[in-house]
Amino acid sequence: MQSRVGHWALSLPCAAVPVMMLLDLTLMQWRSVVLLALLTTVSMLYHPRLRSFMLLPSSVAVTGAMVAILLACRHG
Repeated sequence: MQSRVGHWALSLPCAAVPVMMLLDLTLMQWRSVVLLALLTTVSMLYHPRLRSFMLLPSSVAVTGAMVAILLACRHG
């Protein structure tokens, strides 16, 4: 079970963030994605069943933050 969780925790955000990049989101929208992912991570921390899947939203938050930094550097 643990290896499947690790597989999904890495592959799903790696597939979701490039799709979101195709949507051409603004910097403020990327900030909202990161905030939502961080809040989801915190809520999953306190849920006994979902605690195993906590890497999913946190991976989206980290990659979304990197994209937001790249956007800020490109436009700034």
